[in-house]
Amino acid sequence: MKYIYLILFLLTLAITTISCEAEDGKNGVDGVNGLNAGLEFLVFAGDITDEDAAKIISENFGKTTVAILVTNTTNLTTLELPDIAKMTKLTLTNNEKLQRLVFPSLESVSGKIVIQSNPSLTTVDLENLISAGDIYSENNKALTSINMSKLDRAQNFVFDKNPLLQSINLPMLTKVGDEFKILNHKSLSTLDASALITTNELFVNKNAKLLTIDLSSITNTGKVSISQNPKLEAINLSQLTTNTDAIDLNTNPKLTTIALPNLVNSESLYISNNTNLQTVSCPALIKLNEGLTITNNTNLKSLYFPTVTSIGSETSRSSIRITGNEMIKNIDFSSLETLVANIITIESNALETVNFNSLTTFSDLRINSTATLTSMQISSVLDFTNLQLPKIPTEDINTLFTRLVNISPAITGKRISVGGTASSQALTDAEALRTNGNTVIIRP
Repeated sequence: MKYIYLILFLLTLAITTISCEAEDGKNGVDGVNGLNAGLEFLVFAGDITDEDAAKIISENFGKTTVAILVTNTTNLTTLELPDIAKMTKLTLTNNEKLQRLVFPSLESVSGKIVIQSNPSLTTVDLENLISAGDIYSENNKALTSINMSKLDRAQNFVFDKNPLLQSINLPMLTKVGDEFKILNHKSLSTLDASALITTNELFVNKNAKLLTIDLSSITNTGKVSISQNPKLEAINLSQLTTNTDAIDLNTNPKLTTIALPNLVNSESLYISNNTNLQTVSCPALIKLNEGLTITNNTNLKSLYFPTVTSIGSETSRSSIRITGNEMIKNIDFSSLETLVANIITIESNALETVNFNSLTTFSDLRINSTATLTSMQISSVLDFTNLQLPKIPTEDINTLFTRLVNISPAITGKRISVGGTASSQALTDAEALRTNGNTVIIRP
């Protein structure tokens, strides 16, 4: 027997919980002065047809209708509700033949919009939707078009495994309170959230054909993860100023440039396994509260962080790693004063210049390279535990040892290992450092 619209107990509950006078209502649905106020909660399920759905809407939809559940239908192909403006919940799950969802007047959904596992769904038109609590679109194998062009804000926005979807355009979206996630899309090539200003979490991961990401208005974020997008060529985060969690940009092999021109503060920065990456630019960055990891970017030639003054904190002692970047020649932290970290490791056999000229305090700094550096600037050091440097020019050895021997009070218990040819004065200074209880090694 055909399932027409509501489980009987839901209908009975809806009728008995809405009071009215005997003359009010229409067609058995509660109302006022003969007008159809509608049922609060409509359910479409089972082998319902488009004609059945239209009848349900005609007889049971009204101004009190705020929640719609469409689930496990086998014959329904289209659902249109032209007059509904506000809802608390909209759910579409496991509908075998549903192809189109059209709610042209819908402006707000205070709770969730869930569109999940509808194998034939091609079109979702919510063209006037302005706000929603949560929006989830997941595992819709035929979905090619989704219109949310006026969406301004949501608490969560998650799109996952919609394999035929080619673009996500959200030109008016300004705020996502918690999660903004675009994940696991096989055909998605463009993502436009160019009006988005703030979100707590930003994830764009595992999108096989994604070429560009436009987040050009975002200023504040929590965690950022843009990873495993094999064709990604450009990310626009040009207005990002503050990050309260990690920024993780990894395994985007076509990406050539990472530019964060206005980023001032971040918890941590991870840039790894971007094999075509040539440029990392953070010209305004002042402080990293936790770690810095830049690894296995095989075409990266230079790193410039000219305004960073502090990395790490007493409550979060993280490592600093710049390793596996085979082409890197120049590293500039010329304003860095304090490194509060367990270990700072830099490795590159192509290394030519390193600038830590303002660095005063660190724990363990290790620079490993088979090359002879042309410049190693570290002339402000005051306190450290271990300092290990590759071969550096004689004049830079002189400058370093002159600095170390003149620190007051005299340093003791430190380990210093430097490669290169030391002058007689540097050898004298090294012996003075040894006399004060330091281990000093000058490697030829």
